[in-house]
Amino acid sequence: MNQKKYLIFGSGFIASHLANNFKTKGQKVTMLYQVHPSKTFARSRQKKITHRVADIKKVITIYKPNFICLTQGVSYIPHNEKDLKKSINSNVTAPLLVLEAIRSVNNDGIKLKRILTFGSAAEYNFKHRPSLTREHVLAQPSSLYGLTKQWLYLSSRFYARLGLPVTHLRLFNIIGAGQNPLFVVSSFCRQVALIEKRRQSAIIKIGDLGQQRDFVDVRDLLSAVDIVLNENKLPDFVDICSGKTHFVRDIIEILKQLSATSFKTKIDKRLVIPFRSKNKIVAGNPDTLIKLGWKPRYNLRASVEWTLDYWRKNIS
Repeated sequence: MNQKKYLIFGSGFIASHLANNFKTKGQKVTMLYQVHPSKTFARSRQKKITHRVADIKKVITIYKPNFICLTQGVSYIPHNEKDLKKSINSNVTAPLLVLEAIRSVNNDGIKLKRILTFGSAAEYNFKHRPSLTREHVLAQPSSLYGLTKQWLYLSSRFYARLGLPVTHLRLFNIIGAGQNPLFVVSSFCRQVALIEKRRQSAIIKIGDLGQQRDFVDVRDLLSAVDIVLNENKLPDFVDICSGKTHFVRDIIEILKQLSATSFKTKIDKRLVIPFRSKNKIVAGNPDTLIKLGWKPRYNLRASVEWTLDYWRKNIS
């Protein structure tokens, strides 16, 4: 087998799933983290790293990766609103410094095929365009998080013009087992698991159930990444989405079917997104991915069931 080398910067939900996916396929994977290591990826394959370009250059020179994934970032939108400096450092500065380090060692015998930067659907503004986005439509972010991710996209374009094989992925609502319970699907599933264990009253705290989102199972993200990493001709960015939307209330209805425990819902004002970050409908266009041969395998029910089972097993 022709073993490939992967460097993954970041240690969160998506980074951990990516690392385990590559490892399962027999590839050589190293995860680089700055604060906390991943809890679900082999500790022996993780290394702490600083923001210094010199340190990043050293790691790249040692490992000589074929593929690099830049997953760093603060992805929970309200946290970006609360701490803009941290948001910029995590979402823009950290991956930009890696790109600069790669540029400076690009000719040192490294057979680098693809670099991925991880953006967001928040780069779009859906307030006046609720229908499916088209990838030629200019991004117009309506949140600080979306703004930082657009800066990351512009950074990726800058380094692409300098010769780096960079592709920017705009992720829509990625969901699945192991996701932080701050996010809606994981939050609802965790609460149901707590109710089933009689550790929470039979009331699920909710925000706006009327919002519509394009949910993508993280396992479908993995298959999309596999395709993108091995494709020679790509546009400068790719939307990772299904092209279908679901109301947030659909998650509640699925959980009512999956759980033998009955529950009610109650609005928690703290979970209602601030106005400038609020898009009632967020839907993408997967045409580019479909043309590359990608097709989502997991529907919303399958994703919710997987996430609920995860919390049933992992609530101590």
